[in-house]
Amino acid sequence: MISGRRFDVVVMRRRIRNAYARVIDGRVVIRIPERLGRMGSSRIVDELRSKISAGIMENPSRYLGMPPIEFREGQDLQIFGRRFAISAETRPGSRYARCRLEGSALMVSIPEGVQEAERSGIVSRLVTRAISKAVEGDVRAYVDAVNRRHFDSEISKVRIRANTVLWGSCSATNAISLNFRLLYAPREMLEYVVLHELAHTKVRDHSKRFWKLLGDIIPEYKERRRWLRNNAHTIEPGAHEAVWMDAHPPSGQQTHGYGAQPQH
Repeated sequence: MISGRRFDVVVMRRRIRNAYARVIDGRVVIRIPERLGRMGSSRIVDELRSKISAGIMENPSRYLGMPPIEFREGQDLQIFGRRFAISAETRPGSRYARCRLEGSALMVSIPEGVQEAERSGIVSRLVTRAISKAVEGDVRAYVDAVNRRHFDSEISKVRIRANTVLWGSCSATNAISLNFRLLYAPREMLEYVVLHELAHTKVRDHSKRFWKLLGDIIPEYKERRRWLRNNAHTIEPGAHEAVWMDAHPPSGQQTHGYGAQPQH
């Protein structure tokens, strides 16, 4: 039991150099090198179990993911220079909940008979999807501007995901995914995550070469990374200065000459 929650522990032997532990789908997964003997394996497993238990208790959002952002009826939002006003209505005879955007009005229609506790969850989910779709083009423009200045890579897609664990990802086809929560983070944090994922279009792993590439553009990347790790739970509408749409890429040295690796 950790913080009142039970976690199954799964130990896997892999052809890896170093052992590590992560929380995946509600389980503590510990991966250890195949070469380790029984005694060495037991000691490392115990150490990693204790370390990740302490980490979960100290900073739950880092390991367990962040709760989804909640929206409420009557809320006014400013995202990327756009205003969104949320309203909700009960629609008798309707079987499905829907959300439509008309100008700045986000109108959620909810079937009759939905309980109040369920209603707030429906509003939050539909508003999240609607806002993601509405600002996706603006976010793409921002990512493209940063990419042109620093990397000049071919980007296949830019998507906004309501992910509860990852801040961002870059696929093998250079599809960039960004966490929906970043829309409410301080602008420097969005900037950091975008640069981090774009750097993966040149260096797929987290090697010294990757961190040097990123550090040449934002020398203070460690501070931004630490801020996200420690403050994820504070990011919600109105908690921080909103990200605003000014697609000027961050200052930094133009970077060239980095070849891509075949795997992330």
